[in-house]
Amino acid sequence: MYIPKKYAEDDWDQAQALIKHYPLATVVSSDLQANHFPFHLEHRDGKDYLIAHIARANPQRPQLESGEPVLVIFKSDDAYITPSYYPSKKETHKVVPTWCFGAVHIKGIPKVIDSEEFLSHALESLTNQEEHDRQVPWKVSDAPESYTKIMKKAIIGLEIEISSWEAKFKFDQDRRPADVEGVVEGLKQDDKQPMSELVQQTYTRKVERAAKEAK
Repeated sequence: MYIPKKYAEDDWDQAQALIKHYPLATVVSSDLQANHFPFHLEHRDGKDYLIAHIARANPQRPQLESGEPVLVIFKSDDAYITPSYYPSKKETHKVVPTWCFGAVHIKGIPKVIDSEEFLSHALESLTNQEEHDRQVPWKVSDAPESYTKIMKKAIIGLEIEISSWEAKFKFDQDRRPADVEGVVEGLKQDDKQPMSELVQQTYTRKVERAAKEAK
């Protein structure tokens, strides 16, 4: 992925936060097949893994079973940024539109796991991840066991051991403060609150990092 230095995010905690907030990823195998799976990220034995389940009938399955490396792409919300957001437009008109987004690219080794224990773990982990903020979280065990057994027959577990990662956070953090504030407020007014928050959070981290480096 092309990542200008000003948009490079090298903090794994920030990359993990994006993955957990936007767990649906695109998995690209070496034969250029691509599918979209929701993942749960977990750490064990000093390594990081992406855990998911896929359809047994998925034609990408043989390639995933081959153990050939895959590329997994996670992406945040994104938004068109109009020059009208920037106060500097009124001053110089030397502004153009851009597009803001965040992305994490992960390379890893896939492993298809045909195990009842692993599949149950994968399903429960993903469900708990997505349900934990609800007032009354749904649990896999809430469904009749006879029903889940039937449903599980159609799916199989997937584990990807992460070998490398890179992240690009392009949220206009290179603009001057007034322009960043203009983007934050403009996105709010255009009912794009999640993007507004991402722009604000990324800029705040940039300022905090600069302050630490200056000490």
